[in-house]
Amino acid sequence: MIGYEFGQKLAEAGINTLTISLNATSAEQYERINNSKGYDRAVKNAEDCLKAINDSGREIIVFLRVLTGKINSKEQVKAFRDFWAPRLGTCGVIAEAEFVNWAGSIDATAIEEKEREARGEVSDASRNSIEPAAKPSKKSHKARRYPCYSLFVPHYLSREGNAISCCMVSPAEQGDLYLGNIADEAIWDLYESDRAKELWRKNLNCEIYKMNPCDKCNSWQAYPNIWQRNPFYPLFGTKWV
Repeated sequence: MIGYEFGQKLAEAGINTLTISLNATSAEQYERINNSKGYDRAVKNAEDCLKAINDSGREIIVFLRVLTGKINSKEQVKAFRDFWAPRLGTCGVIAEAEFVNWAGSIDATAIEEKEREARGEVSDASRNSIEPAAKPSKKSHKARRYPCYSLFVPHYLSREGNAISCCMVSPAEQGDLYLGNIADEAIWDLYESDRAKELWRKNLNCEIYKMNPCDKCNSWQAYPNIWQRNPFYPLFGTKWV
């Protein structure tokens, strides 16, 4: 009942949305990605938590996230949807997400290759016969980037009370995205600070990718380009609006 009790507390807290990142579609895959055998427990807790929030009658959206792209095939995602369909109730929503490298903290390419091999899509022979793709030049790499949506989503606090600009960074590797600690300043002051506004501007100018750890992160690719170039830049304004 841990998941159910947790769901009850979240509902009572008055939250609007909740994301449960199951990501994997099987216990075997969960262990490969997370190096953990806790898939069955995670599913049970997610199921109980979702039931508790549905039972509360509150208008809360619960996103159940599953990874797409090279991690899960269309068939795997469909199986995930079929499993959760009768359990969603009025609150649950399936959310598909691309796999990212979490500010360069994990080797996303290696994990993707393992999943493709597990599905039998890539054999050792064919994998070894493929030549590595040429690295894009700095000029082309810079040109194809657009603002990262991850820096525009709600505020994040680490368990140490550190205010950070993006959920992709871990407490130990916040780098240039660190805004301060709520023990020293009010949370709203931190997110309305000159530092936070500077990061906002740098993101809209694509200068954020020169900063640590954004220079190692690929999460910007997980979101579509919803931005428009400012035709009057650099006369005034930011590069993207």
